This record gives sequence, C-alpha cells and structure tokens, in this order.
Amino acid sequence: MELRIQVTPRFQRSVQLESDLSRADALDGYICQSSSRNALAVVAHHINESQQRAFTWTGPYGGGKSTLALALAQLAGGTPTVRKRAKQALNVEADDEIWKAFGSKKPWLFVPVVGRRQALEEALGQAIDKHAPQRGPKRMRNGRRDVIAELVRRAEAGEHGGVVVLLDEMGKLLEAAAAAGEDIYLLQELAEAASRSDGKLVVIGILHQAFDQYASRSGRAVQSEWAKVQGRFVDVPVVAGTDEVIALIGGAIRCDEAHSGSHRLSEVIAKAIQRRRPASSATLAQTLDQCWPLHPVTAALLGPCSRRRFGQNERSVFGFLSSAEPLGFREFLEGHTRKSLGYYQPARFWDYLRANFEPAILASADGHRWAISAEAIERVEARFREPHVSLAKTIALIELFRNGSGLAASHDVLECSVDDVSPKFVKAALEELAAASIVIYRKHNEAWAIYAGSDFDIDAAVDTAKRERSQSIDEQLKQLAVLPPLTARKHYSKTGTLRWFERSVVTPSGAMDPHAPPKKTPTGRFALLVPNEESTSEQLAQTAHDLAKAAKDPLTLFGVPKGHHRLAEYASELTALEHVAESTPSLENDGVARREIHARLQQLRGDLEAALRDAFATATWYSASKTFHPTAEDGLSPIASRVCDAVFKSAPQISSELVNRDVLSSNAAKAQRLLMHRMLSHGGHHELDYSGYPAEAGLYHTVLAPLGLHRTVKKRGTFSSPELSDDLEGARSLVPLWQAWRNLLQGADGAITLAQLYDLARQIPYGVKRGVLPILALAFLLAHRSEIALYVDDMFCPDLTDSDTDEWLQDPARIGWKWVRMDASAKQMLTLRYPHVFQPMTIWL
Repeated sequence: MELRIQVTPRFQRSVQLESDLSRADALDGYICQSSSRNALAVVAHHINESQQRAFTWTGPYGGGKSTLALALAQLAGGTPTVRKRAKQALNVEADDEIWKAFGSKKPWLFVPVVGRRQALEEALGQAIDKHAPQRGPKRMRNGRRDVIAELVRRAEAGEHGGVVVLLDEMGKLLEAAAAAGEDIYLLQELAEAASRSDGKLVVIGILHQAFDQYASRSGRAVQSEWAKVQGRFVDVPVVAGTDEVIALIGGAIRCDEAHSGSHRLSEVIAKAIQRRRPASSATLAQTLDQCWPLHPVTAALLGPCSRRRFGQNERSVFGFLSSAEPLGFREFLEGHTRKSLGYYQPARFWDYLRANFEPAILASADGHRWAISAEAIERVEARFREPHVSLAKTIALIELFRNGSGLAASHDVLECSVDDVSPKFVKAALEELAAASIVIYRKHNEAWAIYAGSDFDIDAAVDTAKRERSQSIDEQLKQLAVLPPLTARKHYSKTGTLRWFERSVVTPSGAMDPHAPPKKTPTGRFALLVPNEESTSEQLAQTAHDLAKAAKDPLTLFGVPKGHHRLAEYASELTALEHVAESTPSLENDGVARREIHARLQQLRGDLEAALRDAFATATWYSASKTFHPTAEDGLSPIASRVCDAVFKSAPQISSELVNRDVLSSNAAKAQRLLMHRMLSHGGHHELDYSGYPAEAGLYHTVLAPLGLHRTVKKRGTFSSPELSDDLEGARSLVPLWQAWRNLLQGADGAITLAQLYDLARQIPYGVKRGVLPILALAFLLAHRSEIALYVDDMFCPDLTDSDTDEWLQDPARIGWKWVRMDASAKQMLTLRYPHVFQPMTIWL
C-alpha cells in the first residue's frame, strides 16, 4: 500500500524574493522559529530606539533568512489581508516592538536586490527600476547614476511607510566586488544615508558567512577598508538551535501513518541528549517522535551537519528531505511500502553522505576525521556482518557531528540505533570491534569512538597523570575555562551604551581576590561557583548569596550550576591529557597516538565548552539584592540588562557607536575634535551650519541634537541645559548627570578638574563612556558659560579656543572649572570686561 508520508510542499522549494513578494500563499505552512523572530525583534528595536538602519542577517544556507525577509516584506508592505496573515505567522501583536517599527498605516515599499555576479551599483539600479521606478530623470552624481539619492527620495516622499532594501544573496555581490577588486564604499554610503533617514530607509543584507570572510583573500589594505564598511552594519545572527531544527523537521514531514512503537525510542534518545545538554527543550522527545520515519539520532544530527561547509556544498536540511539524491530520504520513502517501512537509520545517512559528498568532505576541515572513519568502516565491512557495520557507521557519524547535538555514542544510544538486535548482542559486537582495534571506549565521556590505532595506552597514561598531579580544581578551571564576555544587549538598545560582563569559573575559596586592584570603570561579572569538595546545592546557594553580599558590587553575580561535578571531571581529564601530550617522549615516534590525543583534546575542549555554556545558562544567579533564574533560550544577556538598568538608572541615552565607548578609533577621535571646534566657531548657527555629511556632523545628530544640548531658537543656535519637562527623551535622560556636575561645582570651594568631572560621570549610577565625555563637558560649559570660570594649569583663562579644547582631550586633569557666585553688579562688571565670555553668543557671530 502507498505510504501516507510526504514532505510539506513549502519545504520543497526555496524562496524567490522577487517573485514571492506578492503571493498571498507564500507563507502558507511557515513555522517561525524563535531565533528568526528574535532577529526581526533586534532590527525593530534598533529602528525604534536608535539611528541604526543598516543590518546583515548571517546564518547557514537553508536557515530561513530569505523566508524571514519575505515574511517581513508581507508584514510591512503587503495588502491588508496579506499583512494580517503575516502577523499571525510571525506571532506579532499590535503592541509588539516589531509592529511599532513596521506597522504604519501606509505599507512599506520593498526593493529586493537578488545578488548575482555583478557590480552593486548596477544591481541596485536594476532593482530600483523594477520595484521603485522614478518619476522624471534619474539622479546623477559625478557622471554616474546616484541610486542612493533615488532611494532616499522615495523614502522621504511620504507615499509609503518607508523603504526597505533587501540584499538577498548579498554574498554574491561581495564576492563579485572582491574578485574584481572593486570598492564597496557604496554600501557604506547606503548605510549612512539610511541612518539619516529618520527611520524611512532600512537596509538588510542576507549573508551565509561573516562579512569579512568575502575579503579574506584580499590584501590587508582592502580588508581594512571592508572592515570600515562592515562597521556601518549591525550583524544579526540567524542560526537555528538544534532543538529548533528538530522541530522544523517534524513540521516538514507530513505523516498520516501510525507509529506508536517509535515513542519509547524517541524518549531514550531525548534523555541521552538532555543528560549531556541540560538546556535542551523539555518537549524534545515529542519533537523527535514527530520526525518519524527519520531515526531520532539521524534527526538530531541533521542540524549540526547542515551547518558544515563541504567545499561549496552547504547542505540544507530541507534539501536533504526533498532531493532525489541516491540513498536520500525521498528515495527511502519511494522504496518502502507501508508494511515494510522502518526507520531512516543513521547508518543509511552515513551511506548517503559518502555516496554524494565524500570528495567535498575530504577537502573540508572534517576531511581527516572522515578519512580515518571511512578506513575503519571498510575494515569492519571486510571482517564482520551486521550489526557491526551499522554500529561502526553510527559511531563515526555521531563523532563527526556531535558538537551542538548533545549526542554521544553511548551504550543506550547505540542499542537504539540498530534494528532487531538485543542490547546483549550490541554489547558483544562493540567488544569485538574494540578487540579488532576499530573502536575504543572513552571512559571520560562514557561513549564509543572510532579508534585511529596505536600501541600507546592513552587511558593508562591519563590515569597516571591524574594521580601524580595535585593541581587543584580552582587552578585547572582558571587555565581551561577562558570564556568570552557577554553584553547587556537590551540595555545597549535602550541606552546606546555597550556594557560587558566577564564570565569566570571560581571556587568559593578563590571567588574573592584580596589582591585584585580596584576597578576604574564599572564592569560586570558572572562568577560560576564550583566547589572544591562535596557540597549540597543548598550549601552552595547559601555560599553564593553570602559572597554576593560580601562583594559589595551590584554588577557581580555568583552562580550555582546544576551538575557542577561534570565540570570538575572534564577539567581534570583535560588537564591530565594535556600533560600527557606535552611530557611523553614516546609520542614523538607515534603519529597515530598523537592524532588520537589531538582528537581527544579537541573533543574534551568542546565538551568542556558545551558544559560551561549549559552551566552558565541553567545556573541560579545571586546578586547582593536579587536572585535570577535564566531561561535556556535567552541565556544571561537579559539578566545582564536587568542588572544594568537598575545599577545605571541615571545613564543618559547616547546612540553613537562612534564615540560612546572608552577607546576611540583614530577616525572617531578626529570627528570628536572637529565637532568640539565647530561647537566653538558655529554655535550660533542652526545645526552648527553643517552641509553634507562628514563624520563630525553625524556626531552632532547622534549626540548633541538628541540630548537637546544644542537647539535652534528664533533661527539662532544656542546651547542649553536639559530639563525633565523636555519633549526629547534623550534630554530627560541627561538631567541626573547634568545636575550631579552642577552640584559638584557649586559645592566646591575651589576649582574642580575635568578629570574629576569625568570620574563622577563614569561611576554608578551614570556609567558614561570616556569617548563622549569631552563633548558633553564642552556642551555643559557653553550652556553655563556665564557661571563657570575656566582654568588651565591653575591659571584663569578668559578665552575659550580650539587649543583649549585640544588640551582637554590630551590631559583633562590640567583643566579646572570653578562655579562663579556673583551678584548682579559683579556680573554686569564682568560682562563689560569679558563680553566674549559672559555673552557667549557674541563669539559665534
């Protein structure tokens, strides 16, 4: 009888943005993953809260980026019926941030640019002609068509809610530019024009790899230029998690066949994954079962496999499901009847990869491991029958793609991976393969692996190293657990200030370093506690709470992980194995053993990294006043943002990536200096009389104007202080710092140095970055010029010149300010004596 199983039609074709934009059924059956919706939410948040309007979506081929772009286009630019359906598909509510950004009454105009091997300017021009044709003659600049001006004109015409330029397959445009040695400055100009468009022009590029990878073969000068262009775009990863991919596969396979016997097997595999990846979905067993007739092991490995690059073949999950390739899923279904149907086993998936992609795999980074596994399987095929061959293929497959899957070739997983074979027989088969030096059991991982072959007993050497070395777990983790810091992303979107949180693993005895120097700038810290000896969770929680209070630092949190003993085991094994690799002379003449140790080291480091990632994501975190429980999906960033929102409650909102940082680039420092000169020379003019868009003009529009520090009153520019009643949210956010500076100056008997003012601004609750402080300080002085006396090296300075501001930038400790208390007659006398000081408007005429 014919099988009632098929792959949902929408998963059998890739999205074509140009042709699918107007199709009402284009999103039928669309499953919006949380990673995709989060990417859209990041873009919307930037549009709502900052001037950023240029983005890239980066993720593996077949990861849903083009479909997400199509969903956005239909949400914002479709007919009322299409927009309603897109809202449902994306789960967008009326008060949602995404709808706030793109839900205007007038639909947005979408200009899809499908990347080909052609110049970017040419591709943009063709897309404009097709989707946004111009009325009247085309704009020209230096004898060439000005495509950016045309896009800006359409965005500001008011006919649409705005214009979105979608650069699908943007990588092909970049590849063409790199191959031809062409300049991509047009992308920078497009991004800058979008940032000045008041939200009316948005640019989204879709990439399969990091922006800078497209210029990796170019010279250093070209790479440097590309890096500058890349800096104008906010990169948003669109990478589905392993559990999301499994859920998508289950949604893509439409099955009307009963398969009640598959539930138990799915539960076994789900528990095996959750044991090694505690942050896995609680419904993993159910989603694995929905992938039937794919074996749960095969389904769990499809996602990690699809993220690998086999030469030029990036394998899409849904390409595998729907293609007619030999030994693929479609051929499997066509070759079975309802009565004969079983699982698409992991051993068959190995055969599928070998038949279709072995040359490409051998040329990839996985080539060496694949070659060793393929040779081992050939030996099995020559000496044994089933289930030995399937077991070897399954072990090899899991070992190749286990990172990120949570799978390991443990006994319970392998027992479920072969049909109609008892656990006892599987165990005997594995022992026979081990006796033949084809597989090896790794005790530290409780899993089997393909054996490369050597007489050197690695396990015995590791056990000896553990006994002989007395290094504490604290020392081991300090050496091994080197984790990148994380950022408070939501706080950054809200305030424009990027704040970092270090991540470290400590023991209770080593958590507080009495010799650590005091922090000059407030930085956060997530410290994960791993005890030296056996401790209960309750004891460790009390220790974390006590440490958080003792730290007296609201930005330091101590975490109690689940299953902390696993971290200690990995650290101990890895330290011992590294010692064996570095101090065993006999390995010099044993290349096989060296490769095996190298493979084990890579695996152990990956295991430790995954265990640490899960431990941080599932730990309970304690600050001095609160307890936090992160979700596995969101991780620690939301907690970091909540902490920063509370600690830096008086932080001003400054949406300038150029100067809102502690260390400025040379270009940013130049723009900062030129803006300060302009503040002195053109303060009486509207918007400082800027024409064109130099970098310093961008600083004016992202710092001074949004904070209300420079305004036009009766057609004249003037510097002013922010007020709580101000219409500008940025101005209201600056009031606490402004008042703190004023109080410091008014309460001092003598002069206060700029360095002291800066120190105050950098501390809690303000947390202002160094790069923006000179601009804020000059604006403060100009707003209070009749009340502040300026000193340089303790000498009164009646004039304020460019050279003075340059001194500020070099050494703020040399600059002093003193609040002048005077009655009306004194002010009148000083005004007559120093009119350029006490009537600041006169210096700008």
